[in-house]
Amino acid sequence: MSCGDRSTVPAAAPTPFDPNAPRLGTHTGEVTIEYLGANFPPGFTVPGCGATISGCAGLLRLTFRLTNTGTGGSVLRTAAWLHGANKVPCLAFVGPPFQFAAGGSRLLDAVFDQADPKCTLPFETTDLGVNVEGSVGAGGRQEFGIRYRFTQ
Repeated sequence: MSCGDRSTVPAAAPTPFDPNAPRLGTHTGEVTIEYLGANFPPGFTVPGCGATISGCAGLLRLTFRLTNTGTGGSVLRTAAWLHGANKVPCLAFVGPPFQFAAGGSRLLDAVFDQADPKCTLPFETTDLGVNVEGSVGAGGRQEFGIRYRFTQ
């Protein structure tokens, strides 16, 4: 555009910021861990826990795609934790062992069915850690910022 040119080009609309959308944190290892969705959208208040955090066990399911960019190998377990403000893992998931081929992908449905009785309601989290624990070439960790609130 020159000094005398008065034509304008419309600016692209900025992508709105969604404070509840999962945010990627630190990643390590050969397995990439991609958030795909959940039975309750991030930012949701999950009701129906009852009087204690143990009533929240089994209410939330998050789905991830695991992709092995390493040499593959044995996965001893998958695990995920929703941490409270004090970094206590208030809700947890642990999955069974499996063989993970080099370059392979698989879905992981993490149902948070374990609760730490030290945590109290209402429980709010913005901190999720997901681990794939296995041999060299078949492990990884991804941290996410993801918002949920659990209530009675």
